[in-house]
Amino acid sequence: MTESATVVTATVVTATVVTATAVTASGLDWQGERRLFLATPVDAAAQAQLQALQTTLAGQDNALRLVRPDNLHLTLRFLGQADAVKAQALCSALDQFSRQQLLPAFRQQLDSLQYWAGPSIVCLTGELTDPALQQLDERLDQLALQLGFAARQHPLRPHMTLARKAGLQPALQPDSLQYLGRQLVLYHSDSTTDGVRYRPLAQWPLLPSAAVRSDADHHDAAHSNGN
Repeated sequence: MTESATVVTATVVTATVVTATAVTASGLDWQGERRLFLATPVDAAAQAQLQALQTTLAGQDNALRLVRPDNLHLTLRFLGQADAVKAQALCSALDQFSRQQLLPAFRQQLDSLQYWAGPSIVCLTGELTDPALQQLDERLDQLALQLGFAARQHPLRPHMTLARKAGLQPALQPDSLQYLGRQLVLYHSDSTTDGVRYRPLAQWPLLPSAAVRSDADHHDAAHSNGN
């Protein structure tokens, strides 16, 4: 997962992570529908801090079902069920966003443990304060709506789910996690006999804010190109 001032299209990190243009021979070609979402992954340092917190949580409540370390992420836009054609259209649009320098990296402080009764989860949360994340959130949401994905049910609430099957608010004050989102990933939520696995399908680098064009710059460039 590389942060760079050079804009590139989605790159391959495993045999199943592909560019949007390789759809006929890749993981972006499937029958029926898959459950999809856009998120940013965690790096090794953040993963270690989150696992330590999970261990403490499990010591307080042994009924919790901890999220697998390789499933930890910060969700940006849940997309729901989608066929391959819609996924390909999304990837093509995000390739264009990446080329046009419209995908900013962001910082997010996560410093509060919360129990959300609806989904019965414990998550590490924080207030959305970084304008770069607000900008990225707006662009992804608008794109999803334009491509026919369902409207989301609530505004972005930055969080990382740590455990499921929760029933109580943890009596614990966590250390703050200073999270840096540097890569956008399209994930497939895959239900297996071993539980849900979040499988990456495609990815795009998020650029430092100094390298990202504003919406006004993008609008002006489009008009200067005759679009």
